[in-house]
Order: sequence, then C-alpha cells, then structure tokens
Amino acid sequence: PKGAQISHYNLSRLFQSAGGYFDFQGSDTWSLLHSFAFDFSVWEIFGSLTFGCSLVLVPYDVRQDVNEVRKLCVQFSHTPAPELYFNN
Repeated sequence: PKGAQISHYNLSRLFQSAGGYFDFQGSDTWSLLHSFAFDFSVWEIFGSLTFGCSLVLVPYDVRQDVNEVRKLCVQFSHTPAPELYFNN
C-alpha cells in the first residue's frame, strides 16, 4: 500500500502473532473490502496469500451496500461465517 516497502520479517511476524487468535486454513475465503492504498489491505491481501486461502476482490458498488456484502460473503462461504457479522 502507498508504495511502502514491507519486509518479509514484518509480514511473518504479523501472521505468527495472529496465529494464537485465528486458525486459518487453506480452504478459507478472505475478501478485499478496503482500498489497495489503505494499510489494512496488507492484512487482507497477504493474509490470504500466506495461508493459501482464496481472496475475493469485492467490487466498489458491492462495498457500498451492507446487504450486498452479506450476499457476497454467503455466496463465497466467507471466513469467518457471515452470521457472526450480519443479522438477518
């Protein structure tokens, strides 16, 4: 993001530290909901790559409507389950 150089060490440390909180598997699906220029995209992009997961690039118009985001998460069996974030 923003043309910043990110070392392998920093990425490794980020995801090793998160390992105690999450149990990511290669069968998981992540979504890129933030701009490529936003720092949080490091978590979304490199997290999916690190754990061998699928990454869904969410279109701008979908990101603008929470109901559409929910539908997309259900469609792709997003990890963690959309039921944790969305009420019916």
